[in-house]
Amino acid sequence: MTDEQWQGLLDKVEETFEVIDSGVEDVKDDNMPFGSVDWIEFSGDMGRIRLEYSVTPRVLDKKVLHSHRGGSEVVQKVYSETEKVSDLKAYKWNDTSEIWEDIQADNLL
Repeated sequence: MTDEQWQGLLDKVEETFEVIDSGVEDVKDDNMPFGSVDWIEFSGDMGRIRLEYSVTPRVLDKKVLHSHRGGSEVVQKVYSETEKVSDLKAYKWNDTSEIWEDIQADNLL
């Protein structure tokens, strides 16, 4: 999904449903040049829904650093400065267990 498609989806949600909350969170790692999660919660036909659109840098390489001690393994990631990866996730609020459950984003709207 592109940034333009996400903005179009946000506009459609705001026109069609009652928006409960929205925001943007930084998800930068130690050596990650950028990263954010844009989210919106709304009340729809299926109940309370949360959409999350994340943009993070592309992982170019993973280096596993370890010593001979148990549990001392560390994964060091090398990120691209220019390439980015975006992802859309959808969740439905479960009133009984009071947690967000994964749902398919394809058939929401």
